[in-house]
Amino acid sequence: FPLADPSTPSTKPTTSSASTPTAFPTSSPTALPAEGPLVRVRFEGHTHAPVELWTAAVNRDGRFVWEAVSDAGSSRLERQLSPSGIELVTEAIEGEPALDRDGQYPLVPIEGTDAGGHGRAWWHFTAWPAGHEVQVSVESLQGLDAYYREAPEGQRLSTLATLLSDPEAWLPADAWAGAARTWEPDDYLVRIVLEPSDNPTGSSLADLGLPFDVRTVGEGDTFGRCAVLTGDQLPGLAGPDGAYLQLAWPEAQLIVTMTVTPRLEGDPGCSE
Repeated sequence: FPLADPSTPSTKPTTSSASTPTAFPTSSPTALPAEGPLVRVRFEGHTHAPVELWTAAVNRDGRFVWEAVSDAGSSRLERQLSPSGIELVTEAIEGEPALDRDGQYPLVPIEGTDAGGHGRAWWHFTAWPAGHEVQVSVESLQGLDAYYREAPEGQRLSTLATLLSDPEAWLPADAWAGAARTWEPDDYLVRIVLEPSDNPTGSSLADLGLPFDVRTVGEGDTFGRCAVLTGDQLPGLAGPDGAYLQLAWPEAQLIVTMTVTPRLEGDPGCSE
């Protein structure tokens, strides 16, 4: 499964079609829970997005959510793994030694070459080996293989991330228990920043018709709040891509910044 060679650092790589899964290193089996998150993968280019969404997410019960990219654009899909599919994906994640502990794997410059100025791109993994959370980041080559090489761990992780981002091309037909469908988030992590202003201008908070007071919802203080809310509590803001808004509330002399991030069961809440 070769890595793609996109033309810009901020473009997420894609995979080519395959009929059999790639073999990954295996480690000693460990008793693991049958529920909860297995892995989250996020791709980060050199541009910053206010709403940080993962590229692929898998839970131990076989829920697989990913960002499907095509010429028409991108959408977030969900599909249920079969028991054999759960086993294949779990073995790929739990069998990767680099996901046993926190780590970072940048590219290694090739001696005698100079890539000049360029953007950087990273795959960020969150995994839960033996029930504890680890964070691992690996820098993506992104067509710079004439100037850099990947460490062995980085090469394996880049390949794994690319496969997870296009699971229907990676996994065989019997790895699935049903058809793909548009992902509907379980709920939403809402972060609110409250900034005093004598003359707040811009889109009006009142126009959203939110069924809660942004100054008291969830937990926090007078400068910011955090809450986990359902789609029904977020009229016009609920959806698989999240939302980022800066709003004016003249009556309270506040500028209100809201970041709405979709959650899958097992994703962090406000205190995590």
